[in-house]
Amino acid sequence: IIENIVEIGVDILNPLDPEEGNDIVEWKRRYGQKIRFAGGLSKNFWEMSFNEMKKAITEILAGTNGGIILMTASGVPEDIETEKFQNAISLFKELNK
Repeated sequence: IIENIVEIGVDILNPLDPEEGNDIVEWKRRYGQKIRFAGGLSKNFWEMSFNEMKKAITEILAGTNGGIILMTASGVPEDIETEKFQNAISLFKELNK
């Protein structure tokens, strides 16, 4: 079905939730020149340790070579600790250079 979505001219798919079987790295490899993808991070991303967050982000960015909107399907929880949110933002900036 992704091929049909790309063919009709949709320019972004959002969100690609890995828990629902979506592999943002594979979709980017196949169709990334014709469409943008958003998602890729586990719904459990905000429960991860700093090192787990870094590993998750690094793996996706290495596999996609950028050109995606990296996010969780569930967004940012309302009760996220400020420090954890700021650490994640720092990781995104550091790893997406």
